[in-house]
This record gives sequence, structure tokens and C-alpha cells, in this order.
Amino acid sequence: MNYEQLLYVTELANHQTLQETADFLHISKSGLSQSISQLESELGVQLFKRSHQGTGLTSKGQELLPYIKSMMSANMNLIQQAGRLGKIQSIHTIKLAYANTFLKPMLTEFLKLYNGNATLVIKRKSSSEIIEQVRHKELDAALLQLIANIKSN
Repeated sequence: MNYEQLLYVTELANHQTLQETADFLHISKSGLSQSISQLESELGVQLFKRSHQGTGLTSKGQELLPYIKSMMSANMNLIQQAGRLGKIQSIHTIKLAYANTFLKPMLTEFLKLYNGNATLVIKRKSSSEIIEQVRHKELDAALLQLIANIKSN
């Protein structure tokens, strides 16, 4: 079991389709499915029921999801505490949402400016979701593509 598999479970529970989740995570659908299947095998529990209508948590999966989220949170807390105790003076978490996938390579370069002292949480969302999260101060930054209606003569 690894952090990546736990992340895949939480995102699949959120998106409820393998393809949408794979696209969101920028991985292949087969890679996502294989990783989830390996975790299910390791745990001995089927977390998801798969059908043509989508993928949803089983009752056992719903019961385990809070523990999975807790493990992910504990992992982040461990990293932050280790940063405080180690040679890293501080670790910053920057929450950022974007509406277009072409920005990911640029954001990776941006993260290098922090010399490993930052965690960049990147989420791809719709423009309306991003605007709403900015209003509620749930994001530190947001990048939107605005398209103006231009009438040609």
C-alpha cells in the first residue's frame, strides 16, 4: 500500500468514473485500474463496484474511505513535522486550481523556486468551481482562461 494508491481511491470515489479520474490524475485508465485492484487485493476488500454506469464505492469501501483520508492527512502531517525538525526551515502548502491542463509543466517549474520547501496541491476544476473556491478563500491562487466575445466586422 502506498500514498499514490490511497490518492487514487479518494479521487475515484470523488469522480466515480475510471476515465475521468485517470484524466484528472494524468495517468492511464489501465494504470489506475491496476493500482486500485492491487490495493483491493492487498486489503482483501473490494473497495469499488464497477459497471457501465460508472464506478462507485462498495459499502466496505465507504466504511474504509475515512481511514484512507486520515492516512493521507497523517502522511502530510509527518512530512510537515519532519520539515520542522530537519534541515528544511519550513514547508509551505500552496493550493492552486486551474482550468486547463497545459499549465502543469509550468507549475512544476514554479515549484522548483521553493527548493523543496513547498508542497503544491494542484487541482483541475471548472472555471465556476475555481471562482467559488477563490471567493471562499479555499485557494491560494487560481489560473483561469477567459475568452472574450469579439464580434468580427
